Amino acid sequence: MIFLDAERPAYVAYWPDVLRVLKGGGLLVTDNVLSHADEVREFRQLATENPRISEALVPIGAGVLLIVKQPNATD
Repeated sequence: MIFLDAERPAYVAYWPDVLRVLKGGGLLVTDNVLSHADEVREFRQLATENPRISEALVPIGAGVLLIVKQPNATD
């Protein structure tokens, strides 16, 4: 599991490394995706467009995006 709550404009740059270290079946929890939707729009698009990723938005607090890397995914 990775919990991402950092400088939101840098999330896009983090994406390749997050995918690399997140094992298949691993969970990425990203905070503040509703309260700072404009700042994470590109990051969310990367996740949505990736066929190795499943995601769900949890509309509690500032919004939490749950991202799961497919169990058989590599890298």
